[in-house]
Amino acid sequence: MLRTIFAAVAALSLAVLLSCTNKGHAPGGGSLDMPAITTAVNGGAASSVGVLAVNGASLNSSSCSICGSNTDFSFVHYLVSLFIIQGKLSDANSCMTKAVAEADLIPGLTSGEYKYLQNGNITMRVKVKTSGTTVTDFEMVHCMDGAQVQYLATTNVGGAATFKMRSTSTSNFVAFDATGTLNGESWTSKSLDVSFYSTSGPSLQKFNITQEASYFDVTGVMDSGTIGTTDGTDVRLVSRVQLLGATPTEYALGDGSIRRAIGAGATSNNNWNGDTGVHGAGPTTYDAVVASATLPTPSAVYPTAFAAGETWDCVMPGEVFNLASAMSNADFVKKAMACEEVFE
Repeated sequence: MLRTIFAAVAALSLAVLLSCTNKGHAPGGGSLDMPAITTAVNGGAASSVGVLAVNGASLNSSSCSICGSNTDFSFVHYLVSLFIIQGKLSDANSCMTKAVAEADLIPGLTSGEYKYLQNGNITMRVKVKTSGTTVTDFEMVHCMDGAQVQYLATTNVGGAATFKMRSTSTSNFVAFDATGTLNGESWTSKSLDVSFYSTSGPSLQKFNITQEASYFDVTGVMDSGTIGTTDGTDVRLVSRVQLLGATPTEYALGDGSIRRAIGAGATSNNNWNGDTGVHGAGPTTYDAVVASATLPTPSAVYPTAFAAGETWDCVMPGEVFNLASAMSNADFVKKAMACEEVFE
């Protein structure tokens, strides 16, 4: 399973933030704090506002059996699940890096200097800088078979946190940017911008998600046909949707309200029941929030490749740590196995 995690994290097979901070132990026994991307805001479970859904639709998969096909609920569920699944993969990166640090496998890992790791056809360049016990700067680049597939970077300065991820595959490029505020180990605010570009079609999903303790605000465009223009079956939407669950593995979407337009068609408002998937008869808790919202317009500006400062030629220097050797370190294996929980 550990090799699977390494491969999944490095390859970022398509699957996307964010209140408590995962804690490990840095070499020497001190604590090492790195913010997890997918955990809840304010560290609490989703609160109830009015009569809302109880179970909802799980966000552990991009499929939704109760959402229906091409419904408002299905559009919003798809966008938020991309965010959660991609975020889990990113959290696995942090988790595995902490496991390496905890086991003291690489001397000077938290020095702020680049370190190089390899596991079969996967190579990585990692930089970790700390201030006391807090990771203030983290950068990781992944390559497979000598070609870059991912770039990650996080910062945490005085509780102001940022996160950046870029990943590519044969036909897709994902850009993922988040900002938020940490109060100790808890997120007090969190906002995410994502663009998911596919050469098939082509198509572009570009959206913003603001996560609160009990709901998501989602604004986005699902753009196909001529990218950057409103045509065909493009979906433009603004939605507020109930968030159920206190941890990423429990996350589910419940009742929601939406204002949207398809193609050049008229704008309409709708809502749904998060337990039954029935549209138009759901609780109206969030209707007023979206009733007069301005819909976003398609954008012709979006990343399709790694930008300057995000690239690495995948060339390994003389000093390389072989991750395969870590499998014989019992301390590392124990800590790394806990990273599997990210995917549960």
